[in-house]
Amino acid sequence: MKKIIFIATFEEAEASISALGAKELSNACYLFDEGEIIICGIGPEKAALSAKAAKKGFWINVGIAGSPFYEKEAVVPIGATALLEAPLESIVIDDAYKATLYTSPSPVYSVPKVGESHYVVDMEGFFIAKEAYKRRVPCSIIKIVSDFCDHNSHETIGEDLPHYSEKISDLILTLVLNSG
Repeated sequence: MKKIIFIATFEEAEASISALGAKELSNACYLFDEGEIIICGIGPEKAALSAKAAKKGFWINVGIAGSPFYEKEAVVPIGATALLEAPLESIVIDDAYKATLYTSPSPVYSVPKVGESHYVVDMEGFFIAKEAYKRRVPCSIIKIVSDFCDHNSHETIGEDLPHYSEKISDLILTLVLNSG
């Protein structure tokens, strides 16, 4: 089954595109032997549009996320996802994992008040999972913690993006090479 890998920005995806020898199909889609990398853009609306236009396959959303509970660079497989503003609408992805991904429409610069201790925050994941659920497409979300959801988040993310691009690439190579 082809892998459809969603990554928010080219900067996050750059090392993966190079490592996989992916060829540009359009400014937001890169083809490699086992599938596609889709640059879905930052934010809920762009992620939803990208997911609606994506081919079927095994969908994987990989990228950076904030969390006050995990160490920086922690690789966090997601068990469920929800909107930060409406956490009752949640989607279970894989109940083997305890972490919840909360998707926010804008960057989060203070620790969100949600009733649990194992979570990360991004701006795209819920909408990719929601479309996968609607279309009955298998989906996996794995995030790498890049910041602590605090007032320094925007500075540290920008400075460290080339490093996180390499970490994302290592993760994607592992996923692509170790799955059928």
